Amino acid sequence: LDGIPLPPKGTTRKGKQFWEATVPSLFAMGMLSTTDLAELEALLFSYEELQESISKLKAFDKEHKGDLTEATARARGYMHRQYTSSQANFNTLSARFGLTPVDRTRLPIIGQEDDKGKDPLAQLLGE
Repeated sequence: LDGIPLPPKGTTRKGKQFWEATVPSLFAMGMLSTTDLAELEALLFSYEELQESISKLKAFDKEHKGDLTEATARARGYMHRQYTSSQANFNTLSARFGLTPVDRTRLPIIGQEDDKGKDPLAQLLGE
């Protein structure tokens, strides 16, 4: 790659934040090549799917607070399964790029911080 790749067209706001916090570090470490772009896009779309499932679950819980009907429980169970599936997919793809805490310990970017003294990737991932 000649430079840091841009996020794919149609990327959400949260997806762009994830891309901007992740891809420059991967590029700087020399971990990206043109053959990685499809997998990198899959990681991005997985992140967006995870964020969407979290938002839907939170909205559902807010709308149905105290509603303990069987239909509501079934609907929430379905949404929670979507969330856990999205989380598992994101974790699998993240590990391939060294983005999980355990995998990151194996990479030389440990302790890399931005100008404000905070690791932007760790902030984004909620660490």
